[in-house]
Amino acid sequence: DVRIPVGVGIVGHVAATAEPLVVNDPAHDPRFSSKVSSDVGFVNRNIICVPLISRDRVIGVIELLNKEGSEFDQDDLDRLQGIAATVAVAIENAGLYQQTEEERGRLTAILISTADAIVATDAQQRVLLINPAAAQAFGLDPQECVGRPYQDALTHPGLRGLFGRALHIDHALTDEITVEPREGTLQTFYAN
Repeated sequence: DVRIPVGVGIVGHVAATAEPLVVNDPAHDPRFSSKVSSDVGFVNRNIICVPLISRDRVIGVIELLNKEGSEFDQDDLDRLQGIAATVAVAIENAGLYQQTEEERGRLTAILISTADAIVATDAQQRVLLINPAAAQAFGLDPQECVGRPYQDALTHPGLRGLFGRALHIDHALTDEITVEPREGTLQTFYAN
């Protein structure tokens, strides 16, 4: 693993300027850093280097060394820039996916730990989440309910009716649902 500071050598220059380079005689190019080559014990005959750009910033660099049989040319540069664009998108997407998963984990922890009963559905009215408080209050098994239409998954008529009414209005719905006692206590839930 070799790390090269921005601005040092051909790869550092590309990282600093976001401009691709083809250098077919690196030993005579002032941007070339022979220290990097000597550190890794490699002789560079030619170099092609392109930035990985995402959201108008350089997130990395791809560098190819020593093309066999000839020098790097414009066709090589065009191909590598196409590859770099795809790689930059993949890296950005991986980062966004990781952020989304972290946020989902935090939100799930909050929803699971709250004492409030929470049942969430998606735009197709499929159950997305039933937290432990809702599972206990309404006698639901989250594993059986998640992914199913709320009409099939929610067995409590008051809860099912609440979701049905919410579909037909264009403002927030506030209502209450009474649950028969399970352990001797009548429970009333306020929904919105």
